[in-house]
Amino acid sequence: MAIYTLPDSLKIEKMAFGVNTYALPFSNADTGASSTRLLGPPRWTLSFSSASDLSLTDAGPWVSLLMRVGGRIHHLEAWDKSRPAPSGTLRGTLVLASTVKEGDTEAIISAGAGQAGRTLLDADWLQFGSGLGTSQLVAVMGPATADAAGTITIQFESPARLTFPAGTPVTWDKARTYFKSNSNAVTWSAERNVQGGFSFDGTEQWNA
Repeated sequence: MAIYTLPDSLKIEKMAFGVNTYALPFSNADTGASSTRLLGPPRWTLSFSSASDLSLTDAGPWVSLLMRVGGRIHHLEAWDKSRPAPSGTLRGTLVLASTVKEGDTEAIISAGAGQAGRTLLDADWLQFGSGLGTSQLVAVMGPATADAAGTITIQFESPARLTFPAGTPVTWDKARTYFKSNSNAVTWSAERNVQGGFSFDGTEQWNA
C-alpha cells in the first residue's frame, strides 16, 4: 500500500465532496415506529473529473495518477481544491487547546493573540493531526470568532473518531484526508491527439 498526493497541476474540470453516513433504519410493522442506528463513523467521499479534450501533455498526469490510485489498493491524499483555505480569516499556527475525545463535535483551538477577532465560517475545512489513521478531516459547523487570546471554539462534523490530545496540530491550509477508489477499473477516451473522460470516485479510508 502506498499513498499518492493529488497534484496541484492536475487539470480538473469538476470536483465534488460529500459524506456517506452508515445508518441502518428499523421499522416496527405493527406500530409503525421507526429508529435509526449508526453502524460506523461517517466517511467523506470525493469525485473529480477532467475535461473531454485534454492535450496529451495535460492527459499524461491523469494517466499516471489513475494507474496508481484507480484500483482499491493505494490511497489518494486529497483536499478540496475549491476551498484550499478557510473562507474565514483565521490563519497562523493552530493547535488544540484541550483534548477532543472520540465522538466529540466541539473543539477549542488556540491560534495565538495575533489571531484575536479572526473567524472560521460554515464549511471551512480543518485537519486534526497528521498521517494516515492518525488524522481527521472535519468541516466547521457555524461561524466562530477567536477571543482576545486567539482562542476559538468551533462545532464540527463528522464526530471525532479518535481522541486528539491538547497540543495536536490543526491544519487549515489544504486540510486533507485519504481516499481509496470505489472501482477496480480505469478507463479514458482517446481520439487522435486528444484524450479525456478521466475520473476518480473514492471514499475516505483511514486503514491501510
